[in-house]
Parts: sequence; structure tokens; C-alpha cells
Amino acid sequence: MNVNFDWKLILAIFSTILVLFAYAPYFKDIFAGKSKPHLYTWLIWAITQGTATVALLYGGGRFGSISLIVGTILVLAILILSFRFGTKDITKADTASLFVALVAVVIWWIFNDPVISLLMVTIIDAIGFIPTIRKTHKDPQSETISFWVVMIVVDILSIVANAEYNFLTVTYLAMLAVGNLIVAVICLLGRKSKMNLIKTINLENTSEKEASSFSVREAARAVVFDSDKNVALLYSKVNDYYKLPGGGVEKGEDYRAALARECLEEIGCEVEVLSELGMIVKYRKKHQLKQVSYCYTAKVQGKKGSPTLTQDEIEEGFETVWIPLEIGLGKIGENKKFSIYEAPYMVARDTAFLEVAISKGLSN
Repeated sequence: MNVNFDWKLILAIFSTILVLFAYAPYFKDIFAGKSKPHLYTWLIWAITQGTATVALLYGGGRFGSISLIVGTILVLAILILSFRFGTKDITKADTASLFVALVAVVIWWIFNDPVISLLMVTIIDAIGFIPTIRKTHKDPQSETISFWVVMIVVDILSIVANAEYNFLTVTYLAMLAVGNLIVAVICLLGRKSKMNLIKTINLENTSEKEASSFSVREAARAVVFDSDKNVALLYSKVNDYYKLPGGGVEKGEDYRAALARECLEEIGCEVEVLSELGMIVKYRKKHQLKQVSYCYTAKVQGKKGSPTLTQDEIEEGFETVWIPLEIGLGKIGENKKFSIYEAPYMVARDTAFLEVAISKGLSN
């Protein structure tokens, strides 16, 4: 008995499996706080991808539309998650893009012209890439690179799997492949460079030979702004000193996820990480420790809550104060009066971070 295999159907099924494979780590990173999808971007993509899927079917895409249909469902899922886990940085350009996308859908419904509709949604979907490209360029760690790479393969396979090749069946998928490629390349190139080193704090003149035997501890810290542009500082009522919120990164933990966890624990706020400020390396002979602190800017999401302090932090009388950035810098400087071993290290570290924030105009 002869069995005829439709290789285009096989390609379509394979590309659909790849779509599921691509989205799995992306969902995982969203829940882990690593990736923060943009609500308007994914809303645009949900509308345009759904419209393009209809156009693809209309143009005879047949098997090539299978992965696009599955992808549309997953895009809708990301859209729903964006309400809870996504960035709240919504610009006027995003709103304009959403409006144009809605106009394109109306044109499809009213005029029933698949060519005009597909052309419009292709352009709009390309615009939808812009916020993600900008965000990824600023912070390459904020996107799941495997997602974009696999989606490039999916787009190419979907094109090949089409029963017919014409403007309707190729244009949209080709645009997606190019957009995904741009994000993947920016993400890959950006990750090759480490966070900018602001300074090295070596108050005890630790030699390279001594430092080679030190244990290494990583920490994530942040200059966190509220809606009034005040920044959060932790104040110890018992020992009378101030410091930036943040703490140690656990083994295998993402820096941003660690920062989000520490901010929730120490200042009682959920935060959205905005950008990198830089890193500082400290050498402390007394503790035989090399500490690398990664600092970010962040903003409060939602209402301010109550911190969940450790027993040691409670006994030290820690509380959160919200003050202007420049005043915060002055408060950190007052820590020089605090006579413990760690004081000069904290002053040098947090002063440097706040000075970089001020130099970037973040106090305005």
C-alpha cells in the first residue's frame, strides 16, 4: 500500500510544535519576573495576528496558517498576563499604534479587501515591535532570547508550508521573521557586554593575590521611585543610618527577580525594573569577601505595602523613608558618622549609585 505524505503538512505541524516550544520559556520568565510584556504591544499583536491569520486562510495559506492560529491563541494568553505581570510604561505612540490597528480591522470588516487589510496590519505589527526593540536595546536581559530565535524558524517554516506563494501568504510572515530577527540580534549582542562597572571599592588595599582566595557574593540593589519621584531608603532607627534597598542573589536566581523579591520584602512594594545603573565591586578583608552589587532603577507598581522584615532587621528598627533623590544622597553621606566596619563601604557604594542616577537626570 502506498502512503503519500504531504510534506507541507508535516512542516506545518513541526512549526506548530516549535511555537509551543518557543512560548514555554517565555511564560516561565514572565512568572519569574524576568520578562515584562507590554500590554499595548501584545494587544496590537493579538488583533493584527488574528486578522493576518484570516487573510492567510483567505489567500490559500492552508497548512501555513496552523502555527499562526496556535500563535494567536498564545499571544492572547500573553496579553491577559500583561495586565498582571506586564510593564506599565505605556506611551502615546503605543496608543496611536493601537488606534491604527483598530482602524485596520474596521477596514477589513467594511471593505472586505484582504490586500489592503493585510498591508495595514503588517505595517502596524511592525510598529508593535518598536517598544520591545527599544526596551531590549536598553536592557538585553529583559527578553527571553530563545523565544525570538525559535519564532524566526517558525516564520520561515510557515512560509515554506504555504500551499500558495503570493502577496497575501508571504508578506506578513516575512515581516514577522525580520522583526523577530532584529530583537534576537539586539538581545544577543547586548548580552555579550557586562553591566557597566561604576567603581571598585578597595578601602583596605586588598591585593589581587589576596582577593583570589575570597568568596564571591552577588547582590541586586535599586534606586526605587514612587509616583512623586521620591526614592526609597531603608533607615535604621537603632544605628541611625540609611541604605538603598536590595540584597543577596540566591544561587541560580535572576538579578531582576532577586531585586523584585528584595524590594517586596524590605520596602513592601512590587516594582518594575526600568534600567541598569551599573555595578560596583567591593573587597572586604575582614570577611574575606568580594561582593558585586548590580544596581537598577525601578518604579513602584500599585500601592505601597508593608515590608516583611527579618528578626534582625526588626531589632535594628528598619523603616522605609521616601525622600527626593538629592536629599537621599545627603542622608547616605551622613552614614560616615556610623562607626561600624561596613559603614564606609555602604557610603561609597550607595553614594556612587545615587550620583549616577542624578547624572542621568532621574531626579527631574
